[in-house]
Amino acid sequence: MRTIILSSLFLIISTFVYEEKAVANEGRTVRDDVITSEQPLKSEPKTAPIVRAGDIYASCQHHFENVFNTTENIAKRASCNGYFFGIGGILIILQSEKANTKTCIPEDISAHDLAKVFLEWTKNPKNDLNISAPEATIMALREKYKCD
Repeated sequence: MRTIILSSLFLIISTFVYEEKAVANEGRTVRDDVITSEQPLKSEPKTAPIVRAGDIYASCQHHFENVFNTTENIAKRASCNGYFFGIGGILIILQSEKANTKTCIPEDISAHDLAKVFLEWTKNPKNDLNISAPEATIMALREKYKCD
């Protein structure tokens, strides 16, 4: 008798839980969820904001001045160093793999030196700061470190 009561109670509880899941899933059953999860989802194209050369210039313009005493300026310096470390590192790796980068960047160059090249390039009024930052950086490095 006790087994029958427990079995009935289990059946009632499991039915209640199943119905709650169906209500939570807006009328779909658990099996419907399994079927729909196996179907590929339509992906929407993701667009990231483009970082312009002017944005990097704004972060790095005080790179060589001793004004990095505030949290904001320290963060700007860190983003500046990280950016040039990344771009320079990738170009140096590509050069070492004999890729045609059209640059001959010294392998021992520092992020500080790369930032200096970029900042010098931005001072020329004929250079456009509205292009993407990687494109501007590569253009600056190609001007400075041309291959002979």
